[in-house]
Amino acid sequence: MANWKKKVKTSNASQGGGPYVGPGKHLLRLDLVKEIDSQNNEDLVVAEFIVESTDSEESDHKVGTRVSRLWNMTQHQSAPGNYKAFLLAAFGTVEDGEFEALDEDDLTDDMINAASSADNPLNDALFFCAAHTIITKKNKKEFTKCRWELKEYPSGGGDEDDD
Repeated sequence: MANWKKKVKTSNASQGGGPYVGPGKHLLRLDLVKEIDSQNNEDLVVAEFIVESTDSEESDHKVGTRVSRLWNMTQHQSAPGNYKAFLLAAFGTVEDGEFEALDEDDLTDDMINAASSADNPLNDALFFCAAHTIITKKNKKEFTKCRWELKEYPSGGGDEDDD
């Protein structure tokens, strides 16, 4: 077998991805959340969205395209807190168009596990994402900070009444 074919055989398959959520105000439909163990032994969480609307002028943010958000739990000290903010929004409530994030004390291990499971109850939820670029304090690099709000529960999920 050729050497490159051996590398293919022993490498991890590509995990998807694509353009990351960039600065702007976006309505994003959640497609999936997945946990990834990278080849560098990093613990990653990736959320992939379909752009429903945006005020971004970036070509990667056209309506109907896929964008991702990555949290590197191994390299970035702030990643767990940033992912927690996303989960607090995801498991929040929307009543009469008003959003309220889940209280931090109410986020359970089961919710964290469910968010990246194959049967994620959040898939197809609609989120508002206000994103802007900041310069990190530690290494002075650009980072896109996101503020999340749940706008619409996934069809068949959320806090809909069961009749």
